[in-house]
Amino acid sequence: MTQAPQANDAPLVLAVPSKGRLQENATAFFGRAGLKFVKASGERGYDVRSMADLEDVASTMRARHGRKLRVATKYVNLTRRFFAEHGLADYRIVESLGATEGAPAAGTAEIVVDITTTGATLAANALKVLDDGVMLASEANLVASTRAPWGDRARAAARTILSRIAAEEEARTVREIRARLDLDASALAALTERFGARLPFGAPAAGAPLTLHCPDKAVFALVEELDRKGADDITVTAPTYVFRRANRLLERLDARI
Repeated sequence: MTQAPQANDAPLVLAVPSKGRLQENATAFFGRAGLKFVKASGERGYDVRSMADLEDVASTMRARHGRKLRVATKYVNLTRRFFAEHGLADYRIVESLGATEGAPAAGTAEIVVDITTTGATLAANALKVLDDGVMLASEANLVASTRAPWGDRARAAARTILSRIAAEEEARTVREIRARLDLDASALAALTERFGARLPFGAPAAGAPLTLHCPDKAVFALVEELDRKGADDITVTAPTYVFRRANRLLERLDARI
């Protein structure tokens, strides 16, 4: 015999539109508050998570429908080599010259092989990346010649460029939190250590607002902790640039030239 859960133990149930513009707006609304919706499954598609699952789907399609799984891609040789490594043979390539991600919706292919940065375009087309389906990982790099004549003028220009790049990069991962809260030195030290935060301007003077820089992923947990400690007027902002005296990019360049 099982006991029914107490009423005060029941989870919060939130009803939102399941599709269309209202669903998009609701997702964006909650997203701006740092609350992300996770779908249990896409609007359409096979229950496939790995290359092994894909092989089963391809074999079933061949047996039941008498045709091979269609794969839309611009990267024919790379796809064939990757599929061969995973033992997938029941498929045929549909060469894509346009928007590859639209092939399944258009009915010309069941799956696609394409490049992606954030996966947003794939998700918009009800597609997902397989757990073991990444063929290559690539990135762009800023490179410098170690044999070039690095005079004072060139070094000054490099310092300006790398300082701005590092400042923008730092700002993308940092949030500034300000609040009215009085804490002693030990409490501040424990707070910064727990959330990976720092005091960019040091401990605040009596009556002055507390300013913290913390990783963006820790923002809401830190805000909740500040609230528990009695903080008021908590604000969170995203800096445009964060310039620090230490610049790892410039240090690496100086070490080579």
